[in-house]
This record gives sequence, C-alpha cells and structure tokens, in this order.
Amino acid sequence: METYPRMTVILLYVTAAISVVALAALVLLYISFAVPLGDFPYGPTNDVLTLVHYAMLAPIVLAVHGLVKSSDHARARKTLLMGMAGIGFVVLLQLLLVTGVLPFEVQVLLVIPAFLLVLYWYIVAGSLGRESGALRTSRMLDVLAGLYVGYPFWAWRIAKTMRASELSD
Repeated sequence: METYPRMTVILLYVTAAISVVALAALVLLYISFAVPLGDFPYGPTNDVLTLVHYAMLAPIVLAVHGLVKSSDHARARKTLLMGMAGIGFVVLLQLLLVTGVLPFEVQVLLVIPAFLLVLYWYIVAGSLGRESGALRTSRMLDVLAGLYVGYPFWAWRIAKTMRASELSD
C-alpha cells in the first residue's frame, strides 16, 4: 500500500469539521425563516464555509485518486477530471457569490451542475475504490457525501483508510 501524507488526513478531518459547521449554519438559516434567531448571518456563513471546504477538497480528491489504483485507468482519469472541474466551478461560483458579483438567485442555478459533477466523482470514485479493494465506503455513503450531508462520515472513513495504509507500510 502507498503512504499518504499526513496533510491529506489532516485536510480530511478539517474539511469534515468545516462541513459540520456549514451544515449547522444552513439548518439554522432555514429555521430562522420560521423562528426569529437574531441577526447572525447564517446564509453567508454557510456560503463562505462551503467555499473553503471545496477549495480544500481538491487535494483530497487527488489523494483518493491515488489510493483507488483502478485497473480502469480511462474511467478513473475521466472521473478525476470531472470531479476537479466540478470543484473548480463550485469554488469559482461560491467566490462570486460571497464577493457579491453574483446574486444568490443566479449563482444557485449555475452551481447545481457543478455540485452534480462532484456528486458523480463521489459515486464513481467510490465504486472504483470498492472494486479495487482500496475503499470501504458504501454507495449510500458516497451519495450522501456528494450531497454534502454525509461528508463528515465519508471523510472520517477515508482518513481511517489512509491512516491504516500509513501504518501498514
């Protein structure tokens, strides 16, 4: 097995924590529509944290690509490129949103296809990882991670896999 830099494992844990806070801000935003929760900027907090999370996700995707070692190299490369393109578009569109260049109503329509590219990456990379025996995620966990709500659990699982790889070398 290949050894992965500790930084990748640290990024997995940091992005898991960021996603928990971002999800909490999003839930509180929706609750605040029904129940006054004060003037805390829940939406912008979620937007900034999502931007940071996706920017930090790129090296994780590269590390997972190295971990998977699929025999289907063309499919693995295509999946990597689609995932990285999705991440790049999410980061760009989140940046345009948080800087006020794009209003939410426009940005949300543009970012959905980018999120779908990232979701595709989670599903196919997970499948390739299971086929090669490198990953122990379920398809459900891959889908939930791609939908963001399961990301903390997915990140913990991948970090555990990478740590075990490091210890076995």
